[in-house]
Amino acid sequence: MTAPGFTIAAAPAATLGRTDLTRRWAIANPTRACFAGVTRVEAAAAIPVIEGLGQTDVDQALIRVELGVVLSDGAGPYLVDASGSLVLVVGSHDAGPDTSVAIGEARPHHDIGLVTPVGAGVWLWRVSAPIDPTDRIAALDALAECADLQASEGWQFAWRAASGAGPSE
Repeated sequence: MTAPGFTIAAAPAATLGRTDLTRRWAIANPTRACFAGVTRVEAAAAIPVIEGLGQTDVDQALIRVELGVVLSDGAGPYLVDASGSLVLVVGSHDAGPDTSVAIGEARPHHDIGLVTPVGAGVWLWRVSAPIDPTDRIAALDALAECADLQASEGWQFAWRAASGAGPSE
């Protein structure tokens, strides 16, 4: 099942739009708006891919955003998740081709996990868990030790349980 038709919608309260007026846009369907903080151009490029995803995958999707910020070597790109939070891809991972480790801003927890690009600036969380900032380094170290996607799924289960999150929240 594909996600219902999405359009570009105004998002005047988008967090990323506070300092960049071009980032006051989101993608919306008849039931909700998501990805607040994208530009109109980023939204337009992502909509065809987002529309091809099932609803569960829409919730796990992220959209690449171009920010005028210098990244350290090996880090990037920046992504915006469905809730409008900023996520940074911090490096590659051995779990599969084009698989990278990503970490979201603390709101109040960090979403940490593995992401892969799926087309037109759209990425998907393959595994993720909400991590308390005090556990961030331990969680990243444990994720780095996962040799493949199956081990990463075990990491996700353990860290979601530790945080009190359900299996796919």
